[in-house]
Amino acid sequence: MNEYQGVPCNAIEFEILKKLEKKFGKPFPVFLSLSEWRNRQFDKGIVISDGNVIALDLSYRALKSFPEPAAELKYLKALDLEGNLFLYSPHKISALLKLEYLCLSNTGLKTFPKGIPGLVLLKELKITGNEQLHHLPDDIEKLENLIVLDIGFCGLSSLPETLFNLGNLTFFFAEGNVIESLPGKIGNLSRLEELYLQNNKLHSLPAGMSSLTSLKILDLSQNRFSIFPESLTECRSIKKLGFAANYVTSLPNALGNLVNLEYLNVSDTGISSLPDSIKNITRLRELFLSWNKFRSVPAVAAKLTHLEKLDLSNCQVTSFAASFNNSGDLKQLNLHNNEIETFPQEILDLSGLEELLLMDNKISCLPDDINKLSRLRILNLENNRLENLPETVGELNSLKTLILSANRLKAIPPALSNIDSLYTLDCRNNPWNLFYKNHIIRDTAAQTCMQLERLKEFIPALIEKIEQAEPLDNFDRDYPYYSEYMDILEKKCRENDNDTAKEVLELF
Repeated sequence: MNEYQGVPCNAIEFEILKKLEKKFGKPFPVFLSLSEWRNRQFDKGIVISDGNVIALDLSYRALKSFPEPAAELKYLKALDLEGNLFLYSPHKISALLKLEYLCLSNTGLKTFPKGIPGLVLLKELKITGNEQLHHLPDDIEKLENLIVLDIGFCGLSSLPETLFNLGNLTFFFAEGNVIESLPGKIGNLSRLEELYLQNNKLHSLPAGMSSLTSLKILDLSQNRFSIFPESLTECRSIKKLGFAANYVTSLPNALGNLVNLEYLNVSDTGISSLPDSIKNITRLRELFLSWNKFRSVPAVAAKLTHLEKLDLSNCQVTSFAASFNNSGDLKQLNLHNNEIETFPQEILDLSGLEELLLMDNKISCLPDDINKLSRLRILNLENNRLENLPETVGELNSLKTLILSANRLKAIPPALSNIDSLYTLDCRNNPWNLFYKNHIIRDTAAQTCMQLERLKEFIPALIEKIEQAEPLDNFDRDYPYYSEYMDILEKKCRENDNDTAKEVLELF
């Protein structure tokens, strides 16, 4: 028994690793378990168990063919070859009969490797991103232990019926192809839980879909449906349904049969209303209706008592059709880019609201009782017609982000300085005639935060620290300094040749 990177390894496998090591010019990092190996994104190296190599990462190695020494690792369970560009199909993989995980994504495959159907222990096969792989073989059904199959973005126009004999298939990814129809045998996949078919050319679904009694996630977005498929309304186990960017113009009343739905995305479908039956979907938590033709927030949506997120952005909304019954549950409301002129009073009843997006509307003022939204953490009012803000904005004590850019504001209320939690305040592109002299600007990942009145003592406090050589704290480091103070601070730093002064200089 030899040792490879301090881990016991039998002599045969050790010699194979040394050959591979010589080919790639450096040793492989060793990981302790398959789960640790799988969870690492890059440079996963190898896993050695009982002296045998059971996992090998050869991804992104500029390989043009499968290295022969790797085919001799008879105990290999997991092999990652992603990101290489094979000139020929790597048929020698067929020698690795113990493989359970194989990734051949983005490898330039033009034909399905002949030996793969013989790897009958495979549980997960990933071949996504091979755009010239236009066909799957009929004998793919031999992979009877397959649980995960990822064939996304492979240029497939059809799927062999034999694929649907894979009775253990649980997760099936086939997005980004040009598939026009599905075989009726899809109903044979009794264990299927997640099915991803977005960005294809489907215009209908077979009746067999209703037999998928284990299906929990289905994404059919960006296909060519002109009518919402009837068989889909019988898939009552579905919890998450994506149907965006299919121009159906209306949704059937039978949609209410999907009583287990928790997430529904019907954005960009041309609809202008929701069926009344949607109120039966009492578990619905996230509803996406953006890029449609709604004139008002639909009344039936207000009856969804557990709804937490509602997206009606980029519609034609001017008002609410009804008040919400779930005033404590709705946490995120997106009304970006609509035609709202008056701040809807119904919003003030949403006591649990944490994020309110109203940018790109025509709102000219906020109500005095805006302080009812006591849990609000994000408020975005960019590009409206606001001329002033009520003092009660300063009572939104949970607010972390307030975006007021591109309005008509000439002043902001001093009460904003009372919001201790406020982290980002964006007031750019307003016609100011009154602002605070004592302010600094903090750059965050997304935007600029203007210093409020309560920080006006910050610069004198920092100067004192420089003079007394007191160490900086996190607060100091989080606030870069506005240009009008830079000369003063730099002068003080030059006058005090100490560690604190040097640290401050580095922040400029």
